[in-house]
Amino acid sequence: MVMATLLGLASVLPVWLVFAVVRERPEFQDLPTPGLVDSFRMAASNKAFLIVAGVYLLTWMPIDLIQFVLVFLIRDYFRLDGGARDLIFLLLFGVGVLALPLWVWISHKLDKPRAINWAWRSWLWCSWRSVSAAARAGQPGLSPGRVGRHRCLGRPCHPAGDSARCD
Repeated sequence: MVMATLLGLASVLPVWLVFAVVRERPEFQDLPTPGLVDSFRMAASNKAFLIVAGVYLLTWMPIDLIQFVLVFLIRDYFRLDGGARDLIFLLLFGVGVLALPLWVWISHKLDKPRAINWAWRSWLWCSWRSVSAAARAGQPGLSPGRVGRHRCLGRPCHPAGDSARCD
């Protein structure tokens, strides 16, 4: 409960601070606001916005999938409580945030297109490895005590039949 409170405050306080401190400049308050259809047209014609929106969505889809699988893996397979689960997610996202200065440094050492190329390659490799590891963790032979789907279906876990121990 304490960990959840601390993580909740750490994620909400910066948003409240920005909302309390930042003010809009007066010269931008008098500009006419575009309608809803015009806003969608401007967004659809902005190629950079579409690329960033696509990258954002493609980045968060594997993260959401991994997070969803990790919750069940940590709770059911490793049998860890909620505090340990929060700590694991804090470490995962903390490593992700700490990786940002690494990519800034790499972009200064290399040129930016090469740094983006390396970032995409590493992101794809890490996503593929994470999803494949999560898929392997759900396989019947890897469950605790080697009692998996085969035992539930009344079939032996091992090709040798009853001579092999499944648990």
